[in-house]
Amino acid sequence: MDVDQLMASFGAVTMHGSNRPQASVPAATVDELTAYFRAVTMHDSGAAAAVPVAPVDHDEPAMGEEACTLRVRLPDGQFICKTFGAGRPATALFRYCHSALTASYGAEVGMRPFRLLKLAGGATDEIRPEGSPLRDLGLHHCTVHLVFWV
Repeated sequence: MDVDQLMASFGAVTMHGSNRPQASVPAATVDELTAYFRAVTMHDSGAAAAVPVAPVDHDEPAMGEEACTLRVRLPDGQFICKTFGAGRPATALFRYCHSALTASYGAEVGMRPFRLLKLAGGATDEIRPEGSPLRDLGLHHCTVHLVFWV
């Protein structure tokens, strides 16, 4: 490596943060990038790939509010963890589960009716979508099982 190449490499590192030489290939055009993106996101059928949607989240605990952290076990064995405000009603948990099902599995699965069960020893407690606060239901640090109605 001669002195000029060494100085160019040093300049690239100190000025640009990279020790790789500058590319001699021109940058891709917008049309090339668009075509690449379409090729990556399209299935064989030509339909766009489903983009996952994040579950709706409006029930985080407010500043200074007691938190209620729980896990929901989905029917396929996956878990979702969520922290709610402890004073939020049980309907907030049902809304979150519905949005998580829709985001993960699509609208068809998200529309299926389901129950939430708390397993405690040999007992099974069903959580009802009523106005009872999560604090009163004893769900802090608890795992709740989501079961589809048959």
